[in-house]
Amino acid sequence: MVQRVQEIGIKPTAKEYMASVVTVRKWHRRYTTKGLDGLLDESRGPKQPRKIPKADEERIVALRKRRKNRISCWAIKASLKLPYSTCTIYRVLKDHGLIGKRKRKYQKKRDLRAIKAKLRPFEKIQVDVKYLDDIPQYLRFMELNISEFPEAGLITMQTLRLLIELLNTISLIWKIMITRLIFSTRLILIR
Repeated sequence: MVQRVQEIGIKPTAKEYMASVVTVRKWHRRYTTKGLDGLLDESRGPKQPRKIPKADEERIVALRKRRKNRISCWAIKASLKLPYSTCTIYRVLKDHGLIGKRKRKYQKKRDLRAIKAKLRPFEKIQVDVKYLDDIPQYLRFMELNISEFPEAGLITMQTLRLLIELLNTISLIWKIMITRLIFSTRLILIR
């Protein structure tokens, strides 16, 4: 390839070898500067070692241990005023075993299933509450009820049982009324 460049030029050589012009220039430059040794493959590794000074490494690890692994790479960088990237700090923490392995979603679910299986029924209850004071139509009625009954905000279990019993009774009365209505209409239709 280098001989062809010297004979016909860079662009025709690139077309002939079906390579880019940049690649042909690179090989030609290597040959002219280093000779035949320049045509050997060069190392693609980083030119500078990926190491930080031991003192900074120890400061990072000490801070992480002192905070009991409850400090992020960003916070370490800010508090120690380090010039290194957060990825470098993360690598140092990982090398010292201070980064735990993250659990996948299915592993978290599996662990949660095991915990829930140990619970007795109604041991853990979640209740969602919606305050209606942000809806103008309900706010007026709520203010009236609260002013008339100051203890209305406190519902005891006894009050709750009575309320449920009242609702059951009302539903039973409605059922009886509807069946009587249906029965009376049948009698009228039969006559």
